[in-house]
Amino acid sequence: MELRHLRYFIVVAEELNMRRAAARLHISHPPLSRQIQDLEQEIGVALIIRGKRGVTLTDAGQVFLDEARAVLSHTAHAVEDAREAQRGTAGRLRIAYSFGYFEPTLAKVMKRFRDRFPKIKIEIQQLNPRDQMEGLLRKAIDIAYAGLRFQSLQDQIHFECIQQARVHVALPSGHPLLGQGYVSLSSLADQSFVSLGGVFYDYAGWLEKICAGAGYRPKIAYEADTSSTMFGLVAAGFGIALLPALHDPPASDVEFRPILPELAKFDFNIAWRKDNGSGALKHFVDMVRTA
Repeated sequence: MELRHLRYFIVVAEELNMRRAAARLHISHPPLSRQIQDLEQEIGVALIIRGKRGVTLTDAGQVFLDEARAVLSHTAHAVEDAREAQRGTAGRLRIAYSFGYFEPTLAKVMKRFRDRFPKIKIEIQQLNPRDQMEGLLRKAIDIAYAGLRFQSLQDQIHFECIQQARVHVALPSGHPLLGQGYVSLSSLADQSFVSLGGVFYDYAGWLEKICAGAGYRPKIAYEADTSSTMFGLVAAGFGIALLPALHDPPASDVEFRPILPELAKFDFNIAWRKDNGSGALKHFVDMVRTA
């Protein structure tokens, strides 16, 4: 059964006359009659009763008419939805963000995006950086508010910096450096550092790169699996930590001081698969770029 059979039958049912139906469909009478007969044979029931003055619908024909109209209506909607998805004005966009940072600009972009593209369903979830990358590779998410760039994945995933934050040092209460308004990056060469590992496995590379700019390699005393553990270790005096200056310190026994030189930055990246041709994704990225 083809969609044209349904269209032919609907027109015949509306006109109740083969010749008028054929004229409306721009085909001749005999081929139309054969198409209706073929349809009846395929489904195994009589749909119309043919008479000298026209045709009438059987009870089965009336039921089939309602369903045929519903099928064509659903098909038309499906076609339009597919076209809108290709244009990037319908469909869905799956967004992930990580480790507690939900940058205000991103929230504003999401609101603007929802207002401009109401037919696109936005799905958002919080994932740690490693799970974000796995989600992108598995095509489970479309775009990630990833934070640091994952150098090992740049062949498959595109990273784009959307924000730079100054770097602050997290110090425990009573630390001698708290007496200064700013802390020189080079003055931290003899300090013990708390690093982030596990799901934050690119943090260590970033830390080494930052410190290398001041001429030394950081002495990693402890490696934390979560940012809360990192702050706990700092508060307990096991080391200091370098972090982006986006939030207030998580506890009263940890304080931040800005790092000099100001060239030390923390880049926040969005990330998406290079082979993702979603129109919705393109519109979202364009909106983030102009935020």
